[in-house]
Amino acid sequence: MKRILFFCWSVFACCICNAQPSYTFSQYNSSDGLSQKTIQQIYQDRKGVMWFATWDGLFKFDGYSFYGFKSKPEELKGLNHNRLDKIQDDTYGYLWVQNYNGQICRFNTDLEKFEPITQIRDKVINFDVVNADVWVTDVKNRLFRIRTDSVSHRLTVFPIVPSQIKAFVVNKIVADKIGNQWILTDKGVLRAEKDRQTIDCHNPVGRTGQITLSMMRLIMQHTVFCGKWRNPLSLYQERNENAFPISNPFGHSLDSAVD
Repeated sequence: MKRILFFCWSVFACCICNAQPSYTFSQYNSSDGLSQKTIQQIYQDRKGVMWFATWDGLFKFDGYSFYGFKSKPEELKGLNHNRLDKIQDDTYGYLWVQNYNGQICRFNTDLEKFEPITQIRDKVINFDVVNADVWVTDVKNRLFRIRTDSVSHRLTVFPIVPSQIKAFVVNKIVADKIGNQWILTDKGVLRAEKDRQTIDCHNPVGRTGQITLSMMRLIMQHTVFCGKWRNPLSLYQERNENAFPISNPFGHSLDSAVD
């Protein structure tokens, strides 16, 4: 009996040991090409390549070694500061980076060159890549939409100034299932249709069902859940451009909504 119990316990212990996931740790230093140890962001692009925003430029990791990219003294155009804070990629394979000075650049991964956006002259506070578009907010709370031509890949910068909303602050930008892009501001909701350059205002200040937004997740094509810290959850429906408050059964303040 003891032998049977010992055998069963041994099999059980082996199963537990085999079920434990195995991990492999690798350490990289300057000999592998990573010359800067202060890393602001680690980003994996759509192709699976790892990119690192550091205090000394942009680094790419191919699985074996690191390769660094930064501004060169002989280049008149490029990064004005090599300390990078943020990386994102678009659907065309370009990387978008923002540096410590508030400059935004497009990095051409084929030519390995930084292409600055000279049309935006003031300091950039934040940017978000939504599909092929890049939305930029500068220090004056102005919103810009950067569009990439599908054939030539040339850039066009559009300043966004809705006539119905003045001095708005952008909180978040997301895309719905059909490609429209929704801009959440402190004054209401803006919609940028997929194939148009104009911006439509939905539920701006002063209209019925006014909502102040800080976070949104789209759960259906024409329905949006919206919420703000210490405010109730709201349901926004595009077809009638109204927002309806939803009672919170948990009795807590909501600051998020998930699908």
